[in-house]
Amino acid sequence: MKIVLATPLYPPETELLASYTKELSLRLAREHEVTILAYATNSESVPTAKLLTISKRQRLPVRLLKYTFALWNIAPGQDIIYAQNAVAAGLPALLVSILRNIPLVINFDEDEAWKSATQLCETDKYLEDFLASEDMSPRIKLVHALQGLVMRHATMVLVQSEALSQIVTTHYRVPRAKLSVNHHVARKSELLPFPSPVVPFQLACGGKLIKENGIEGIVRATAILKQKFPAVSLLISGYGSEESALKSLTKELGIEEQVQFLGRVSHAESWHVAKSSVAYIHNPNKGFTPDHLLLGFSVGTPVVASRIPANTEVVKDGESALLVGENDPRDLTNAIERIFTDNELRDKLTKGGSMLLRERFSWDSHIGALLRTFTAVMTK
Repeated sequence: MKIVLATPLYPPETELLASYTKELSLRLAREHEVTILAYATNSESVPTAKLLTISKRQRLPVRLLKYTFALWNIAPGQDIIYAQNAVAAGLPALLVSILRNIPLVINFDEDEAWKSATQLCETDKYLEDFLASEDMSPRIKLVHALQGLVMRHATMVLVQSEALSQIVTTHYRVPRAKLSVNHHVARKSELLPFPSPVVPFQLACGGKLIKENGIEGIVRATAILKQKFPAVSLLISGYGSEESALKSLTKELGIEEQVQFLGRVSHAESWHVAKSSVAYIHNPNKGFTPDHLLLGFSVGTPVVASRIPANTEVVKDGESALLVGENDPRDLTNAIERIFTDNELRDKLTKGGSMLLRERFSWDSHIGALLRTFTAVMTK
């Protein structure tokens, strides 16, 4: 199979999409012919794939035009174009796909309108709320409109979960038949230069500190747990608009010494924090991917998670994680207490999480599903 990977990011860029594209190209190139087209001023070499780049040191219209022409020249003889987003790479890919009559698969890894609005501090809403409000600046509205246009006209759109497919169908009017679910690959294990022994009664959680992530419920559960387990502690990784309110809550509940706010942390540090904890807690009341669960599974720490669709889609309660009610500190407390006191349960959850990673979040399962999608769209 001859595959073009059209991407807006590529190493040495450090975002996950960049590393995903390089790793994917290396794995696909073992059995397929792979060409990468990337926006990149500097780039890491790929010995088994052909890499072409368009410099970022040009004005946006010039970059887009050059990228489109480069893709046009690459396209003859290719079987499929796999674009890693729906605008910077997806828009040129759609034009070439139509004119060259080549199937186009879009990887809807991130919503570019939401990402841009978040980076520009225009919103701190969750994706669903952001799209439902339509409270966007003209620039963000344009990105939003282009995303919808590209996804509606692509041959197929890949999403990370059934929960995200519902959002894309509702807010971008993409037919459900054009959507295919392929879960993220769990990030590779960190080789830390220091040990991470488990600290008794230590809990960990991470993510943006906003109401929708349910950090308040975790703090309240910690206060309840302190009554029975005085040594309990909670490490919170992340930052956000609720940080001041959460710190005030720890004072109000008398658990300032039990709760540490770590702020922005590296992947290696978040790995260490999760690995050294007795349980990893993921308690949002909204969400469209189970990515935060993967950290706990990867480090071998039992996971407690809220019963939202993105989590229930992949987790079987009591086997790979314990699921609790949304916005229910008492239910959360009971689940954590079970992990504190039941060695067999901890072992069962750890083994179940590891098995889930292999079956649904490994490179083998991801590429298998990806190639099945490519074959399906090529035979339409």
